[in-house]
Amino acid sequence: MMKNKDQVREKEQKKKGPAECIAFIVLKVQSKWAGGMQRLTSGLSTRALKVWVINIAVLATCYSAFIIYAALWQSDNLFPKIESIQKPLMPVGKNDYKKQDDTLMLLRMKNFHRYLDSMGKSESGRKARDSFLQQRPGLLDSLHHLEELLK
Repeated sequence: MMKNKDQVREKEQKKKGPAECIAFIVLKVQSKWAGGMQRLTSGLSTRALKVWVINIAVLATCYSAFIIYAALWQSDNLFPKIESIQKPLMPVGKNDYKKQDDTLMLLRMKNFHRYLDSMGKSESGRKARDSFLQQRPGLLDSLHHLEELLK
């Protein structure tokens, strides 16, 4: 009987909107929590229940008092400090992206020039560099022209 009611409710919830579905889920969790707590406390006497409630209230009060005390009188880093607003590390505008791309392009060109220079330091490197530059005539001229445009 209980499963049939739950199945009917779930079918009805499929027809409703997302807010109603969330409310249904919250109510379902609340009812399960209440049932579990009822089972846990069903064997306790009235006196034992009162002791538990008082203990929980005292603990909550002590914890709240500690938080208030720490906020007002302790200078330790228990709470994060508010700092001034700083410029974001990532670029925000389109122009910033262009500047970043330009500097990245210049860095890549410098690395390429460094690579070509290091190839010229050994005999086999010079041969490879000369072969590379012969196969691509005008490459260095194009790089110098591009560097001038980006600067």
